[in-house]
Amino acid sequence: MAALEAPASHSPELEARLSEVETRLAALGNALRARDPVGIDLHAAELHRALARATAALDRAIDVLLPGDSVPLYTSIGSAERGMLKGGVISA
Repeated sequence: MAALEAPASHSPELEARLSEVETRLAALGNALRARDPVGIDLHAAELHRALARATAALDRAIDVLLPGDSVPLYTSIGSAERGMLKGGVISA
């Protein structure tokens, strides 16, 4: 099976942030296995910070793929046309 190629819009920043999360997670796992409370606290805090940076990078990557100014195809109640009802009340 051939390796999957990264899409043209792939984000090096996102990949770097995800790699950082993996590194921090591995360090936390090692501290947990060693039963090192100081290391656990340190690596848990570092993992938390890395997750916040990865979340921001993911949000930016999603914004590139799905711009917010696009026309919605569906709303919470179905097709986009249904979302255009005036007043929000449907009469039977």
